[in-house]
Amino acid sequence: MPEVRVSPGVATVLLFDLPPGRIEVEGREHFRAVGVDGAVLTLVPAESLHDVEQVRLTAHFADGAAPSSAIFLLRVVPPALVERQVEVHRRPRTLESFQQELARMHAERQQCVQELERLRAEPERVDGLSGLLVAGHLNSDGVPVREVGRELIQLPRNPIAAKSAWTYRAANRVAVELRLSNPKLQSWQAEGASLEDKAGVPLRVVRVWQEAPLLLNETKRIVVEAEVHPKQTLGTFTLSLWEAGGRRAITLGNVTFP
Repeated sequence: MPEVRVSPGVATVLLFDLPPGRIEVEGREHFRAVGVDGAVLTLVPAESLHDVEQVRLTAHFADGAAPSSAIFLLRVVPPALVERQVEVHRRPRTLESFQQELARMHAERQQCVQELERLRAEPERVDGLSGLLVAGHLNSDGVPVREVGRELIQLPRNPIAAKSAWTYRAANRVAVELRLSNPKLQSWQAEGASLEDKAGVPLRVVRVWQEAPLLLNETKRIVVEAEVHPKQTLGTFTLSLWEAGGRRAITLGNVTFP
């Protein structure tokens, strides 16, 4: 079942190559708008969609050809991961299309093999403090630190709570270190993160490190690292963290750096 990533308050448009005859949306009450105009379907989820995390959407076609319908899974993700426009092509697959896909997969495998050989041929990477110096991440100013746990804005819907937080700034990197507490989930493991300023412009996140899967009633450490320009003046940021597929995301506002 193909997935479409959506987020409350953000419009997602599905462009069909053939106008659907009828649209069914599971949990219609969780959407502010579901509009069909010919071959264009517009979805605007409401905040309540966070409560169910995912719903099904079914498009029915009236031309009598196969397939007669298409089912999509609408999954709630942070705004940074939303698919704002999705093209839907309803076409029968030919032998030629399978051959083309096989050739593409073969080419991708060759690229992976070449990349692996390149990495094996590289000199040994330097870790620790020496690695910071060699990579140019550390300068004479050192690494300023700021305790920001009391300043964070935590959304009520967050499934995980931040118990404490520190931010760090180096020559061309920033980092957020969190102590996360899990009051209700069996397990939670971060896969991705975003750091966006007030204008919604993201920093490039280079690393998300979690001490271990966060089990029920446990507290664990997590670090998010991102690139910044050495002369960039930082303001207030919003930090989002999510599991695989953008599921069970948490959002923390008012993140500031030294």
